[in-house]
Amino acid sequence: MLKFLITGTGRCGTDYMSELFKSVGIRCGHEAIFNLRFNPKHNFHSVNLDADSSWLAVPFLNHLILKDAQIVHIFRNPLAIFRNWLYDLDDIFRIDGKRIGPFGEFIYKHCPGLKEIPSPISRAIHFYFTWNYLIFKKTGFDIENCLRVEDPPEINLQKLGIEYEGKEIFRKTNFNSRTKHQVSLTDVYATIAPKMNQAQINEMLKLYPEGVGV
Repeated sequence: MLKFLITGTGRCGTDYMSELFKSVGIRCGHEAIFNLRFNPKHNFHSVNLDADSSWLAVPFLNHLILKDAQIVHIFRNPLAIFRNWLYDLDDIFRIDGKRIGPFGEFIYKHCPGLKEIPSPISRAIHFYFTWNYLIFKKTGFDIENCLRVEDPPEINLQKLGIEYEGKEIFRKTNFNSRTKHQVSLTDVYATIAPKMNQAQINEMLKLYPEGVGV
C-alpha cells in the first residue's frame, strides 16, 4: 500500500513533486502506478514504492491501494497550467477534437460533456476545475492543506510532516513545464465548471492571493 499519492491536474507539478520526494528519501514514482496502463483489478501488494505522483490517479482515488495513503493535492498557478496545456496538448483541447490521442481519450472518458464545450481555452479551464473538484470530493474542500509548487519546498515538506534536514532538496519547480499560448484571468472567470459553484472557485483561486497572472 502507498503512504502518499500526489495528484492534481496535468502540468501542475507531479513530476517535480516526485523528484522532491525522492530527494528526501521517499521512494516515489511519477505515473509509475497510476498511468494509462493502470488496471484497477491488478494486485499491488508487491509494489516497491512509498508514493506515486500522477494526475491520472484522480478517477481511482477510492482504490484499495490508496486505503492508507495521504492524498497530497497540489496546485500550480492556473494560468501557467493553461499555457502549458495549450502548448503541447492542442490535440486534446482544440475545437475539432480530432487526433486527441490516449491522454485525450482518458480526459474525455472521465469528464463527460467536455467535447461539447466550444473552444480549446474553455475546455482546458473547464477540465482544470472539474479535475480539482473530483479531488476535493475525496479530500474535502480543504484549501489549507493543499500545496503550491511555487512555495519553497521546505514549507511543503513541513506541511506534510516530512523530515528534510541535511538532505539536498530538489528545487526545480518548473521541471517539465512549457509555455506558449497566452491565457488571461478573464478567460478563467468566463468559464465555470457546472459542478462547482462560484464560492468554491473563488476559494480555489485564493491559493494565489498575489494574483494569478504570470
